[in-house]
Order: sequence, then C-alpha cells, then structure tokens
Amino acid sequence: MSTPKQKSLFLAVIFTSLRYLSVYSFEYQIGGNENWVVPPAIDTRIYVDWALGNRFQVGDTFSFNFLGDSVMKVRVEDCKKCHSRHPNFFSNTVYHLNYPASSYFISGVSGHCEKGQRMIIIKVISTDQETNSSLQLFLLQEC
Repeated sequence: MSTPKQKSLFLAVIFTSLRYLSVYSFEYQIGGNENWVVPPAIDTRIYVDWALGNRFQVGDTFSFNFLGDSVMKVRVEDCKKCHSRHPNFFSNTVYHLNYPASSYFISGVSGHCEKGQRMIIIKVISTDQETNSSLQLFLLQEC
C-alpha cells in the first residue's frame, strides 16, 4: 500500500508531465495549396492577413514551397522597401521559429514583393482582443 507522500509525489509527477505535454508546435504551409506565389491583384494583403489570423509560438515551422520563385528572410527595413540586399536563404525552404522575435519574408523575384508577396511572422504571447488590435496596427506599420 502506498503512503500519502508517495501518492503526492506520483500526482506531482503526473501533473508536471501533463504540463510539458501540452506544449506543442505546428507546421504551417505558407500559401496553403497555392504555395508561395504572387497574390491576386485584388488580395495583395493575403499573406499579412493570413499571419494575423494565426497565433505563432516558438517551435512552429513554416514551409515555403514554390516553382520559379524564391523566398528571403530579410530585415524590417528591407521588407518595407522590398529590398533583397541581405537574404538569409533561398529555394523551397522550411523556417523554424526558434525565438520570440519578428521575422520578415519577401519574394526574391523582382517585382513580386511590390505585388504583395511578403509576410511577417510574429510570436504572439497574449490572445486578448486589446493585444490583437495592437498587433494588427503594428503589423500594418512595420511592413
């Protein structure tokens, strides 16, 4: 028969394990079935709006798939101006969100970024409405 101390220890181990099991990550396919492409002229904010509709966390993975295009992780200044001077990677790419900071992506094909093929990934900590509204304004001003 177990003692009260053993039962308490067992329950503590179970609850601690459940807490760590509840932490999960997702793999996102950028552009869904359409892949990473120039958005339609009537929906140039498709990638920004998609990012606003999701909540990202450290550990999430983002898959950019494309034909005849490229993706570049750039600085905020380069995203704003659609400059690809300092790219971090090219080709079909998987990006791992390893830290809670903004990440900026643009197409490396001339003219595609200007047509809306760019996006921002931000790790969101809070899901309350006030934070979400502030985040939307932040995103619109940033890139």
